[in-house]
Amino acid sequence: MDHGAECKPETKYKFKVNKLNNEIQCRDAKGTCKRQICECDKAFTLRLREAENSDDGWKIEHSQQLGGFSRSQCSHQNPDKRIKIDKEETEEKCCGSGMNRHPYKMNKNGTGRQCCGSTLYDADTQECCMDNLLTAIGANDEEYYAELVDKYESETTKIVVAPSDYYGSDLVDIKHNWGDSDDRIVWRTRQCLDYLFMWNIGLEYDYFLQLEDDLVIDRGFFQFLMMQIQQRKDDPDWVSLEFSEMGFIGKLFRKTSLHDLITYTKLFYRIKPIDVIYWAFVKMKACLPSYDAERCKSLVDKVAVPVHGKNFLHHVGRVSSLQGKISHLGDLNPTIEAGKIVTNLNKKDVLEFYYGKRGLFLQASQKDTTIEFHFSHLQSPQNLVITSGTIDFHQIIPADIKIDMITSSEQTSWTNNPPGKACFHDKQEKGKLLCDLQRLNPSKKLVKALRLAIPSRTHVMLHKITIAG
Repeated sequence: MDHGAECKPETKYKFKVNKLNNEIQCRDAKGTCKRQICECDKAFTLRLREAENSDDGWKIEHSQQLGGFSRSQCSHQNPDKRIKIDKEETEEKCCGSGMNRHPYKMNKNGTGRQCCGSTLYDADTQECCMDNLLTAIGANDEEYYAELVDKYESETTKIVVAPSDYYGSDLVDIKHNWGDSDDRIVWRTRQCLDYLFMWNIGLEYDYFLQLEDDLVIDRGFFQFLMMQIQQRKDDPDWVSLEFSEMGFIGKLFRKTSLHDLITYTKLFYRIKPIDVIYWAFVKMKACLPSYDAERCKSLVDKVAVPVHGKNFLHHVGRVSSLQGKISHLGDLNPTIEAGKIVTNLNKKDVLEFYYGKRGLFLQASQKDTTIEFHFSHLQSPQNLVITSGTIDFHQIIPADIKIDMITSSEQTSWTNNPPGKACFHDKQEKGKLLCDLQRLNPSKKLVKALRLAIPSRTHVMLHKITIAG
């Protein structure tokens, strides 16, 4: 569409493959038809590579020629109710941006296929709410508020700030507990009030997504979010979807549960931190006092549903709104590029092990087991923990594993660290190997990739791997 009907998919173009990193490089001039076709084919190729390692990616059954797939399986649920539109009332459009665009025919009257952000949807059966972004500011900084309004507010983005008298006497004569200083007690109480302010606004919507402001969000998060909502539309019990294991980095609330959470928070906001209040509320919803910890944990996961197996949210901030407080919240296992996994094991098994979906069995062999993890974003990992064995029987992984890195300064070359330099066995917990990555990266350079070389004599079930900042 960018270059007219004469620019066809079969147009020939020039490209080469970088032998150092297997990256495809299109060689025709930017902005030309040939370059555009090459970039499109390149994007498609990379997506195929990702789909090969994805649980919900392409399978042989999806092929019309090889798998017997029939388009009739995807017919519209109510074909008789479709509104027929003359060709003059449609317009060819692109949905999305860059290489992530989809051509489609848009009905000018707003029915049928429409575009929501970067997603095509059926306006006859769905509604686009994705671009209704709501941002609340906790501090009453009028200059900062005005700056944000001028910079970001639009028809789809609303900047909201609590009125200057909102906090009133709530921040005076607060009970001292939890060993917190005066400043921290005021800060945590104000945080509770900030959340209450946001949540009350959230009651205007069916769902309320709460995100930290210092996140990098991977592409595909909002589609993943909508899929999770759709899967649970008939489940009356869940309170929230937890998109991160850490704090309030990412949570989605339902309107009905949000109302109850507001009521509960108002009872304790002057005597408890918000995370303590929240998890007490969740446990109250899920458990009875007579339940043991194991039974309660399984029920809690049905109320505050963990959906962070695929980590879309990367917490990059380190500065807190409490002066002098440094946040060390790092995502457990930052997102990696599935297509770049290099190993002498099954790549899908390694990917599922990395995201905590399964264990990984290593057999003694003639060669070391090697695994390369390439991060989607530059990271500053400080620790790597490997737990071996099963819940009932812990096995020991050798401490002399070799860990190398590609840092932002090395570009494509790996460091060459001696085996066992950074790792030691946890004396308190058998089967746990602790690796101090800061010893391998004393200058604290940002890291692009990690490579593990596990000794060939290793015969063990790896239970879990954790990479933390």
